[in-house]
Amino acid sequence: MNPKNHSHVIAAYLRLSQADGDLDSKTESNSISNQRKLIEHYLFSHPDLSDMEYTEYIDDGYTGVNTARPSLQMMLHKVRSGEIQCIIVKDMSRLSRDYLTLGDYVEQFFPMQGVRFIAINDGYDSKEQSAYLQSMSIALQGLFYDYYSKDLSKKRSLSNIERMKNGFLPQNAPFGYRTDRKKQQYEPDPEAAVIVRLIFDLVLAKYNLTEIVNLLNDSHIPTPNTYNKCHPELRKPVIPSSKPQPLWRKLQISRIIHNPVYKGTLITHKSYTSLSEHKRNCSVPQEQQIVRDNAHTPIILNEDFEKAGQLVRLRPNWKGPWANGRKQTSDYVLVGTLRCGHCGFYMFYVKEKLAVRCTNHYLQHTNCTNDIYSLPVLEDYVFYELRAIFTQILLEKAQQEETVRQAKRQLKDCQRQILTLKRQLETVIREKRKLFEAFSSGEITQTDFSSRKKALTHSSDEIQARITDQEKEEDALSSVTVSPEILVLAEKAEHYLSEGALSRDMVTDYVKEVKIYGVDDYRITWKYPELFEEMRRKADGMETELNYNPRH
Repeated sequence: MNPKNHSHVIAAYLRLSQADGDLDSKTESNSISNQRKLIEHYLFSHPDLSDMEYTEYIDDGYTGVNTARPSLQMMLHKVRSGEIQCIIVKDMSRLSRDYLTLGDYVEQFFPMQGVRFIAINDGYDSKEQSAYLQSMSIALQGLFYDYYSKDLSKKRSLSNIERMKNGFLPQNAPFGYRTDRKKQQYEPDPEAAVIVRLIFDLVLAKYNLTEIVNLLNDSHIPTPNTYNKCHPELRKPVIPSSKPQPLWRKLQISRIIHNPVYKGTLITHKSYTSLSEHKRNCSVPQEQQIVRDNAHTPIILNEDFEKAGQLVRLRPNWKGPWANGRKQTSDYVLVGTLRCGHCGFYMFYVKEKLAVRCTNHYLQHTNCTNDIYSLPVLEDYVFYELRAIFTQILLEKAQQEETVRQAKRQLKDCQRQILTLKRQLETVIREKRKLFEAFSSGEITQTDFSSRKKALTHSSDEIQARITDQEKEEDALSSVTVSPEILVLAEKAEHYLSEGALSRDMVTDYVKEVKIYGVDDYRITWKYPELFEEMRRKADGMETELNYNPRH
């Protein structure tokens, strides 16, 4: 195989949804490994593709009915920036099962970006002359994929509901239980069930939630997530966490106290995912949920469960101040980004004071405090940081544009120099030809011919070496451009700077999170960390007229 051409990149997109994985007849053909083998074989058998640099983008466990897939979005970003010249997939359904989206990509977006698109099993290659004729069938194929996904979703939902009515357990056992798959029921987990009973005993003994939480943390009793991590044999999901230490919280205790599973009642079909309606985790009305009393061995007696529920107030509509998939009950510019730097949890919104404070201020095992942090001050701080970065991005764009202008001027000089050198080389070649003719006709001796030929050869070698150096410089100067990322950011920067204050769009575009450690001790994590931190360092190294005057 020829050496890889790094100036041309081919992207292989591989996708496997959970629905594909559950279909025994399609598991083997749709698996990531088999998609990879098919694509690699196709590339190896096509010489025009085999010498291109190859990279993979994989979305494992993602549906094809929408574009909310991390690797797909990363690949499309590379396409927009001109870093990908060809995309190859097993078939078009891997790219999308929504016929409108599929048509937009194949017939509009990829051609506009100059990207070749190949769907192996569909026999589609946009480079072929017949691709235009094939494009008429893309809409029909996409429509079929879309219909197939929606029909499959409905059938799977109906099938699961019937299975749940007959005792099928669709979810992992809650904390305190483990799943007996042979009997298709939950059974108490001896070690975890003791912790559940302890929590109910403390509630029945009239301990309040704060006291219970601090007592559990004092005793180093593992939280459900920590317990699952320490018992991999249970095969329960473990939620990755960046928090300094896992601690019990009041919300966890409240959920345990009000979960009827602990008195032997199993409730299933509480939510559903509908591909046909493009909805995920939709709540099912209580009257339509499947309730089975005495479904398994209870950990708590029914009368103790009811009494504990009366002692701990239930707040069913409270979702907390979190973001990332959870419903927002508060609305302010920095919502979903403010975290406590000590415990790592989202800050609680104090609406009447237009401020936030740590959700876990009542815990004794962290450095969290009950301090109130003004939202206007936080917003001013974030905007001040963004404004400095935006200003530096615009300066960076101007500097890169000036570099491009200088490179163009140098490129013209370089091209003129190459032309002059090539003319000199042609002159030397003509002199060598005349020298050979003179020697052949006997006008000069062997000695003169050899010495003059040696001088001309040395001269031509020197000129050729200078041409080679100049051509390398020509290539380098031709490749000098303004960074596409800087161009995009600069366009937004000009718009955002004109607004004069922090907006929700700025936060959504650039701010990943803001950790609060104390008054005037805030640390921002950006969505473009390397670039933004570099811009901030450059801004700090320059004198600026920007002054930060937060409102108090």
